Amino acid sequence: MNVNKKHLVIPKNIALLMDREPQDEEVLKLIAQHHKYINDNFYTCTIQIYSGLADLYVEDSRFTAYYENIKSDLAKYMHDAMKIYCGKNSKDKQKS
Repeated sequence: MNVNKKHLVIPKNIALLMDREPQDEEVLKLIAQHHKYINDNFYTCTIQIYSGLADLYVEDSRFTAYYENIKSDLAKYMHDAMKIYCGKNSKDKQKS
């Protein structure tokens, strides 16, 4: 699967779980895949950078429109799940 098509798969799968809370383990597994996808295909995306990217999803109309085109409220939902993921992973890193 090429990068462009794979980029859509993860958000579409997250959209299917929007009836769950953003901290749901299945949602966070998909968010982890999203984070890995960015790392593997675009740039080194630290937890801090990923947290900033989450902010862009709701603060930058271009990002918001992209995710809202997949499903209404997906940008906010991904933002919330990404922030939870970042919080959990930054704490894990500090314990090491």
